[in-house]
Amino acid sequence: MRQIYRRILFPILFTVIFTTLYASGPSLTLKSSWGTTLFRPTRIAVNNKGSIAVVEYHRKQINIFNESRRLLYSVPVSHAPLSVAFTADDNLYAGVENDVFKLNANGEVIDKFSLHGFTPKFPSDIDVDAAGSVYVVDREQCKVFVCNQIGEIKYSFGSAGSQQGEFRSPVGIAIDETAGELIIGDAGNSRIQVFSLGGEFRRMFGQHIKQIDTAWQTVGTFARIQGVAVDTRHRIYVTDSGLDHVQIFDAVGNHLGFIGKEGLRNSRLRVPMGIKACKSERLFITSMAGSEIKEYTIQSATDVSSQPIETPKEFVLEQNYPNPFNPSTRINFSLPEREWVTLKIYDVIGREVVVLANEDYKSGKYTIEWDGRNSAGVPTSSGIYFYHLQAGEKYSQTNKMVFLK
Repeated sequence: MRQIYRRILFPILFTVIFTTLYASGPSLTLKSSWGTTLFRPTRIAVNNKGSIAVVEYHRKQINIFNESRRLLYSVPVSHAPLSVAFTADDNLYAGVENDVFKLNANGEVIDKFSLHGFTPKFPSDIDVDAAGSVYVVDREQCKVFVCNQIGEIKYSFGSAGSQQGEFRSPVGIAIDETAGELIIGDAGNSRIQVFSLGGEFRRMFGQHIKQIDTAWQTVGTFARIQGVAVDTRHRIYVTDSGLDHVQIFDAVGNHLGFIGKEGLRNSRLRVPMGIKACKSERLFITSMAGSEIKEYTIQSATDVSSQPIETPKEFVLEQNYPNPFNPSTRINFSLPEREWVTLKIYDVIGREVVVLANEDYKSGKYTIEWDGRNSAGVPTSSGIYFYHLQAGEKYSQTNKMVFLK
């Protein structure tokens, strides 16, 4: 105990440094609003040919539009569709309660995942990678299932809870192929979690919307996450039907801007639900209350946030933000090379509270959120805490933070 106290706590300078970094977001131009035939659209999918699939849950159908936004046909679904994705051969995957159907253009069910041993309870979103693997987010089971093209489970990850890697009502998924990452909308925990394609937890950001004094804090907070998307520059887009807007973040969770200006009701999106970014620099958002699709052109930006992610040049453990905090805070760190990383929280007398990370990390920038709970999941008391990052034998740093209730 004395060694921990000497090595970790004495070197701390009891100073809180607040640094706010502002980065301009991508330049977005509203290209068009379309879908006059739609009624309360929810999910959306786009294939490499420019075709667009839009779910109408209430009408029990999926509408297919061509690249000119002309309705080609509507696919009837026997059960109300919850999610949609294009298959590798341009048929459709339709998530319904207790199954995922594979449909042809006539709406005929040509296969079911349940016939191959996989019966999802509530497939809230589906995405497909370049190799044809199918990623199914199950809101009820609080898991992500990765299957082959006929629905045989290859592996799964996640469980119910609020710790890192756990979910409460996960609702959205986006695949960043070049970064090798999955972005998951963890609605019940009001946060975004990022995993490797193999399901290894990497980082998370976000918290539930809160009011400070008389002002609602909406930057980086969520009321009701519905969908996520990622563009070719690794920027993450999150639809929030509770706040009628979309928030934009860089790959590590720094806030870049909004679509649907906060605070002005007439400029907000009307219950945004599904969202999809495609390689042609287009962003599609379904407006359920507006019964339309909003299509944006993602223009090239000159700021740092639009450039490919660079390898950090040095080890860095940033000051947590917010600080003081309640109920959660984010800890950012950078690794210039691959190292075994431990990130631990200690109380003011040097007792270990919780281990946030203890695994091998590649070079890059990471964000880990602490929700103020100890290793047993019990909320800790207000006070001063210390977070200590150890990266192999090359880097060791401890910072102070304050938890207020």
